[in-house]
Amino acid sequence: MSAQVEPAAMDPNVVRALRLGWSVAELRGRYREQLEQDPNSEAGKFDRTGNPLPLQEERNANELAIEVEKAIVALAAELKLEVAADALRKSTTAAQKAKGTGGWAAAWSGLAESLYKVDASFQDGLYAGGLAGSAAYQLGRGLAEVTWALDPTATAGPTSLSFLLSEGRITAMRRLLVRLRQNVDEVSATAIEFTLQAWQPVARSWPTSAAAAKAETDTTRKAEAESTQRAAVIALREQARVWHDLLLDQVPWATLVDPTTAIKRRPSLGPLKPFWPELLLGTAGVIGLGLALLVVSQKGAGAIPTLLAVLSAAGVSAAGLRAMVKDQTQNLIEQMRRAFNMELAGTAVLRLPVGCKAPKRAPR
Repeated sequence: MSAQVEPAAMDPNVVRALRLGWSVAELRGRYREQLEQDPNSEAGKFDRTGNPLPLQEERNANELAIEVEKAIVALAAELKLEVAADALRKSTTAAQKAKGTGGWAAAWSGLAESLYKVDASFQDGLYAGGLAGSAAYQLGRGLAEVTWALDPTATAGPTSLSFLLSEGRITAMRRLLVRLRQNVDEVSATAIEFTLQAWQPVARSWPTSAAAAKAETDTTRKAEAESTQRAAVIALREQARVWHDLLLDQVPWATLVDPTTAIKRRPSLGPLKPFWPELLLGTAGVIGLGLALLVVSQKGAGAIPTLLAVLSAAGVSAAGLRAMVKDQTQNLIEQMRRAFNMELAGTAVLRLPVGCKAPKRAPR
């Protein structure tokens, strides 16, 4: 069962709504983190002597925040949504100036309120315009918030991983994916659901592990616990990038499959589980037919003529029987192909921390 690249068929406005939701969460997250920049990142190591032109990954935190803000204004205009661009810009400028000063708390409070109003306006406008755009916006924002709203030290509340990947949130995002079934291909949607399911145990255990790391008094064990948490956050950010690639950039899931791994990997029997009834029924039918032929032949009549007579009496012709068997076989093969692709895609897009096990049940 080979992986097939499915053509993108997503409504451009749905893509815009996905990007808009993601951008709102990203803008809020960048300012919530006070435009922090990792010195070991490409942007942190980029030499700006002589004003060279940076690639996107080489742009500093301020430049990226401005980029995202402009994207929000542009996407809102394309979707015919109202946005108080001047008020938003005033709030972000105040936050930039207050960074690292005693006025940060007030500036952040003003910006958070401004973004709350912007988000409410977008949700109201998109809901009035149709469920697909509304679902896309919420899904983009919900997936982005898993990392952009995350405070790794929080053990409860809206910035904790236990909330951002809670059962309620994951259920909501799965419903949003269902509403987008006309725009997001089935395999990619199932793979995203699978990754959300795989990360849920990590989220459930996060408050306990975070509290334990904070309370640890032994220097060595504390450093190990904090290192494990940092590795999990890095893996989560990589997972978010994959979600971004699949939905916002419409990268076909098959391009994320490692060819070497796909060749070496033996398909499990997991995807066949949904089809056991059909396989068993088909096997039972063949056995029953054989027994019927045996009984008829032992009574002295010709087996094949007798069977054909019975089928003819039932209104089943040989051509009709062949067509029925062919249709059923093709349908079963197609369903099995989809199931194997879902399992392959789920494995390819998953980015769990080292040491964490993926769910045993394959995506269906």
